[in-house]
Amino acid sequence: MKDEELYDSPTKEEMNKLAVEAKKRWGHTTAYKESEQKMRGMTKEQMDIIKKEGDDILKKGVSLIDKDLHSKEVQDLIAEHYKHLSNFYTPNPEMYKGLAEMYITDPRFKKHFEKYHPELPQFMHDAMIVFVENK
Repeated sequence: MKDEELYDSPTKEEMNKLAVEAKKRWGHTTAYKESEQKMRGMTKEQMDIIKKEGDDILKKGVSLIDKDLHSKEVQDLIAEHYKHLSNFYTPNPEMYKGLAEMYITDPRFKKHFEKYHPELPQFMHDAMIVFVENK
């Protein structure tokens, strides 16, 4: 799969719509403010590296779909995913659980993950919930 297939480039209008939605939903939170500050400080090169890291995490996820969610391999990957979020904000278990729910309920997340593998959204959700429960 080519990068352009994985990273659908949203139009400027779509980006503005997403920004308005995010501000409305989370603008009052510390995590939102932290994310805004971190994103503004990133160069394109830094963002490209972060996207590549995220892509690698999801590709590893696909390779682990048939593994036990409690296995060290899967939970190490999810720990890496959790840490990866710190590029944007400081995650906590409650936020992470909410993100896991979005992976299966928000069509935008679901569609993105399904490009890697049809079962990836549910796998990520379930593995993330195990991670939170063991934290």
